[in-house]
Amino acid sequence: MSEESTRSDPAGLMRAVIEARGAEETMRFFGPASVYDLSVMGVGVFEGYDAIRALLDDWGSSYDEEEDEAEEITEFGNGVVLADIRGKARPAGSPVGVLVTARRYAVAVWADDLIERITIYREIGEARSAAEGLVAERG
Repeated sequence: MSEESTRSDPAGLMRAVIEARGAEETMRFFGPASVYDLSVMGVGVFEGYDAIRALLDDWGSSYDEEEDEAEEITEFGNGVVLADIRGKARPAGSPVGVLVTARRYAVAVWADDLIERITIYREIGEARSAAEGLVAERG
């Protein structure tokens, strides 16, 4: 893909998808051929708009409150972005004030303002290596 196909600001788009609230708002960043890869987390790979929407609906129903924040977003070029994400959530039915927290790293490939593929990693080194590999592959 050419740099022209990623004409928008991938880092800004990444921040917007992280800050989106709810499946409906989040889904505007995914297209019919998008892939959401959570295999490193043991959840699986979700291909296509409908599968990703079902994942987000299911995920959202597990929490009464959920908020993600981008600590840092790094643009590698060619539409490849790495985000350091900190999340906190209150599991469904738990008392107010009970929160779980998680840190994860998302590597996304953007084209024409949509996520082509997003993969979630547990370790920054693994995520950075994946992002560098994608840039070289798309070069």
